Amino acid sequence: MKRRIICLFLCVFMLSFLVLQGCAGKDSGDGSADRGKEDGSLVSGDTGNSIAMGRYMEEEIELPDPVKVLFDLHCGKDGIVRMLFENEPGSLYLYESSDEGVNWNKLKLGTDWLPKDYRVGAACADDKGNIFACAGKMSEDPMARRHTSGIYRYFMLDEAGKAREISLKLPAPKEDYLQSAYGLSSPALSADGKLYGMLDLTAEKGRRTGQLYCFDTENGKKLWDKEVEDTEMRLFGDCLYVYISNSETLKQIDTETGKELEETEYPHSLYTVDIKQEKNRIYYADETGIYGTDSRMETRELLVDGALGCFSSGEYGFNGLVSVSADVFLLSLVNANGEKELFRYKYDPDVPTRPDNELVVYTLKDNLTAETLVSDFRKKHPEVYVRYEVGMAGSNAKNVSDAINALNTEIMSGNGPDVLVLNNLPWESYGEKGILADLGGCYEKSEVFENLFQPYEREGISCAVPVTFKIPIAAGDKSAVSSIHSAEDLLKEVEATREDYLTFLKGKQDLVRYLSSIYWHTLQTEDGSLSREKLRRLLEIIKTIQERLDASTSEYKDIVFTMDEDRSVDHFDTWCNLENDTMAAMGLTYLDNTDSLAIIYNHMKNRDMYNDMSWQVISEGTFSPLLMGISGKSERMEIAEEFIRFCLGEEEQTDFGSSEKWASVIGFPVNKKAWKSMIKKPSKSKMEEMGREKWLWPPQEVFADVEKQITELKTPAMENSVVIDTVLDSAVPYLAGEKNLDTAVNEIMEKLELYDAE
Repeated sequence: MKRRIICLFLCVFMLSFLVLQGCAGKDSGDGSADRGKEDGSLVSGDTGNSIAMGRYMEEEIELPDPVKVLFDLHCGKDGIVRMLFENEPGSLYLYESSDEGVNWNKLKLGTDWLPKDYRVGAACADDKGNIFACAGKMSEDPMARRHTSGIYRYFMLDEAGKAREISLKLPAPKEDYLQSAYGLSSPALSADGKLYGMLDLTAEKGRRTGQLYCFDTENGKKLWDKEVEDTEMRLFGDCLYVYISNSETLKQIDTETGKELEETEYPHSLYTVDIKQEKNRIYYADETGIYGTDSRMETRELLVDGALGCFSSGEYGFNGLVSVSADVFLLSLVNANGEKELFRYKYDPDVPTRPDNELVVYTLKDNLTAETLVSDFRKKHPEVYVRYEVGMAGSNAKNVSDAINALNTEIMSGNGPDVLVLNNLPWESYGEKGILADLGGCYEKSEVFENLFQPYEREGISCAVPVTFKIPIAAGDKSAVSSIHSAEDLLKEVEATREDYLTFLKGKQDLVRYLSSIYWHTLQTEDGSLSREKLRRLLEIIKTIQERLDASTSEYKDIVFTMDEDRSVDHFDTWCNLENDTMAAMGLTYLDNTDSLAIIYNHMKNRDMYNDMSWQVISEGTFSPLLMGISGKSERMEIAEEFIRFCLGEEEQTDFGSSEKWASVIGFPVNKKAWKSMIKKPSKSKMEEMGREKWLWPPQEVFADVEKQITELKTPAMENSVVIDTVLDSAVPYLAGEKNLDTAVNEIMEKLELYDAE
C-alpha cells in the first residue's frame, strides 16, 4: 500500500522545553523577535489598526537541472549560496547564487576526472568553490539502482574545476563490507583547508558507531580522529557539530583537536538545521514550520508558519535548510519522485501575518490524500489561510466516539470546521439531519463519473462528494480469480488453491477490516438493519480463510504491504506486491492507479509460474472513496465551495496521475477528463523516469474495460470507524480462538444496535 513520504523529523520536539510561540514574527538574530502582539506578529501603522503584519512569503525556485542527490547546500560568509548535487549517475553540478537564491549561476564542472563507471557518493564545497568528492564504482546489479560500492576514491577540485586525487589514511575494511561502500561520508571543508568526515564502523564493530576524522587536504594526512556513537556530522561556519540520535544531544567539537566543547539536548536531525553561532541562533524546520532559537534552546520563535507553506504536506520530505539572512530562508524538500525541490521564503513586512480569508478542513483520522489536496489548494490560493485539523491527532487519539462527539458539539455551536473529510464519520446521519450543505453546484454531472456521486444524494441534495475512489480486487492466476464475485466465491477459491501458493494479508486485523468493509452491504436486510445470520457467515468465512493462510508454507505470503495497525490512520487499503510475487496464486488489493494496472498487465504477459494472469472485482459495484462535505453552518461557504470545486477540477485531478503525486494521492480521479489524461500512454522519457522503460503500456481496450466497470460502481464500501472498530474488537479474538462465534456475533450486534440508537 502506498504510504506517506516519511517526514524525517519529530514533532515531539515541541514538548521538549518551554517555548515562546511566535507566529510568523521576523527573527532579529539576537534571540528575540520584533513583537507588537503576544503571538509574535507585527502590528501595522497606528495603534488603532489591529491587523498583524509581516510574513515570510513562499516561492518555488525553478532550477534548470533536476536535483536527484543533494550533496551540499550552504550560505558562506560572503553571502553566496552554493548548491552541489547530482542529476544522474556520473554527473556533478555546482550552482551559485549571489542574490539570496533568486537566480542561480551554473559553474562549469566537468566529470572527466571521474574513473570509468564511477559516480560521486558524497561531496561538499567550501566558500571559495573548492570541492571534495568521494567517488565509488557503480554497482553492476541492475536492481540496485547503480549505487556506489567498494572503496571510495577521493578527489579535490579547485574553483576552476581542475581535479587531483588524494589518498586518505583510513583503516582497511572487512571484505563483506565492500558490497555497499566503504569510505568517508558527510564530508565538510573548512576555510583553512581542512577536511572533516565520518567513517561508519557498524560492520566493523557490530554496533552503530562511527569515527570522526580531520584531514589535511593538501596531503591527505590525518590530523585527528575521534570515535562517536551513531551520529550525524556537519560543519556550520567555523564550528563542527555532531548529533547523537540515541541520546538526542548536540555536541560542538573543537575543529583543531576533536575534543568536545559543549553538549546540548536537541532532538532534531542536522539535515534541516542551520546554525549561526556568531549570532547565537539555531534555525530548524519541520512540518509545522521554520523556527529560530538560541544555542541553549531556551526560547524559540515560529518564523514561517507550516500552514502557509507546502512543506506541511506529507507529500514532501525534508532535505536541507539554509538561513541566507534574517529575511530569507531556503528549504530543500524531497518530492515523491525522489527529486529535490527548492523553496525560498522571504519576509515581507507589508502583507498580513495571516491571510484575511480562512478555511478549516477537518479529518477524523490522518489522511494523506486530503492533506495533499490542502497543500495544493494553499499554493493556488495564498490569499486563504487553510487550517488542516486531525481529530484524532496526538493526545486526541484516545477514542473515536469521543472525537466524533466533540466534532458534533463544535458543528452545532457554529464553531466547527468548514470542510469535512467524511471518511470514518457518520455521513448518512449528517445528511439526514441536514448538517451537510448541498454540493450540487460544485460540479457538473457530465464532467464526473456520475454514478459515483449518486449514492450520496438525499432527496435531490448532494450532501457529499467522492474526490477519488478505488476498487476492491483479487489479482493473480486467472483460474483462481475470474469467478470471484462474493465472499463465498472467495472462500471457494482459497480452499481450491495449493497452500504454498497462497498470499493474502498478513494479520487477522487486516483481513477483517478489508472483507467486512467491502462486503458489509451484503449483510443488510430489506429494512436496512444488520442480519445476524449473514454477519455470522461472514465471520466464519474470514476465519476459514485465515486458517488456510496460517497453514500456508509459501515463502511468498509475507511479501505483502499491509495496513497500519494504528487505528488513528485513515486506511482501509492493502497492496500485494505482484511485481515480485511471481509464485503467488492471488492477492487481495485495491486497484487505485494506472501504475498498479500496468503492473498486473505486464505480469499477464510475462508470468513465470502461470501462463495467464488476471484480476477481478471481488465485490460487485463496491468502491472505496475519499469523501468530502461542507458543514451547513459554515460562515465561509463561498471559500469552502471553491475548495470542493478545486478538488474535483480537471487540473487538480489530472495532477493525481503525475509521478510527483503517486505516493501521496490514493485513488483514481472522479473527473472524466482527468481519467482520460491518466490512461494515455506515457512518453518514452517518462517511462524511463519511472523506471518502466521495458514495460508494455496497457492498450486502450484494457482501460475501456476498466472504465466500463467504473460506470457500474454504485455501492460505497463501509468505512465507518465506530462500526469497523466494533467488529474488530470482537472478530479478532474470535479468529484467535479466544471467543466463540456466537459470543463475537452477539457482542457486535448489541454494540451496533446501541450505536444506531444514539
